[in-house]
Amino acid sequence: MAAIGQIRKHYGLLVAIIGIALAAFILGDLFKGQTREAVNIGVVDGEEISYRDFSLAVEKSVEAEKTNSQKLQLTSAEVFRIKQTTWNRMTKEVIMKKEFDELGLVVTPDELFELVQGDNPHRYITQYFTDPNTGKFNGQMVLNYLQNLDLQPREAQLQWIDFERAIKEDQLNTKFNNLISKAYYLPTEFAKMADSRKETEVEVQYVAQLYSSIPDADVE
Repeated sequence: MAAIGQIRKHYGLLVAIIGIALAAFILGDLFKGQTREAVNIGVVDGEEISYRDFSLAVEKSVEAEKTNSQKLQLTSAEVFRIKQTTWNRMTKEVIMKKEFDELGLVVTPDELFELVQGDNPHRYITQYFTDPNTGKFNGQMVLNYLQNLDLQPREAQLQWIDFERAIKEDQLNTKFNNLISKAYYLPTEFAKMADSRKETEVEVQYVAQLYSSIPDADVE
């Protein structure tokens, strides 16, 4: 009875302690969740790649793969492949963006317009806008699609934005590779030397003895 009396006497303090403990538990779990979201899965050239950004990119790629392959679910091997591809793409973007910025390589709006609707469209455009009846590229299909893009679902509009981004990235890579190829020079004499080495044939005979056949005691 004395114990019950003490509890009743300090009832308000007990409630306060329980309330503080519950608040600390809830806040602690909340902070843990925020910490998990802020975890970085890698650092590329000094730039952090967060788990959240990586997960969103993987999820978007998984959904795109389901749509393209007309599957409801992907196998674990397919998801793992997408994760590897996504990581490689994100690391490449970080590294190459700095190179592009340093070299001043860009794709202007006018250039992108030509790549999508011009006389010589990008290979992605010719690939996805091929007339099924003729098997050839149909530029009118591109115009019709763009004219009705505002009427398409939100997902289709976001896919087109990603599609244009892929065209820009490929065009930047093409410009960069062209710079590298134009800067590479092989002197004529070096070229002749390389050709002569390819044409030279040598016949060699040799005898080999396995290390395991030599007793350890014979080796100092």
